[in-house]
Amino acid sequence: MIQPPSNGILTQDIVTYSKLYDNDSIPVSQLACYKNGLILDGYPSWKTVGDIPHSITGLEQVDGPDSPLCGSCWILTYGETSRPVLILDSAKEGFVSTLDTLNWLASGKGEELGKIEVKATKVDHTNCGFAPGDIHKEL
Repeated sequence: MIQPPSNGILTQDIVTYSKLYDNDSIPVSQLACYKNGLILDGYPSWKTVGDIPHSITGLEQVDGPDSPLCGSCWILTYGETSRPVLILDSAKEGFVSTLDTLNWLASGKGEELGKIEVKATKVDHTNCGFAPGDIHKEL
């Protein structure tokens, strides 16, 4: 089990995929980080999974909408390939992301492999495509 790092500390864990995150019509209210009508503070237009322009990922340590890991940005690395992901949900074990993310990391073999061991680094939000200051809470 990974311990949430700070200041870019590397950890290792398993990443799998859920087709839930690949279904654009799923309401964000079904994700663990949903609170008070929002999935992420400052982004009221994100009503469905398809509205979110980032790779949605669940993390085992997220236990609800008040988790300090909700909205955090991570870089997952498998071999020489890396991809940023945005934590918006919980997971039973490790990280759970989109099939697209797993395929990206595993050179198109994500579905075949089912899960891979990655290096995970908690990073600044700019790595997930946000401009500095876009995220309204300190993570």
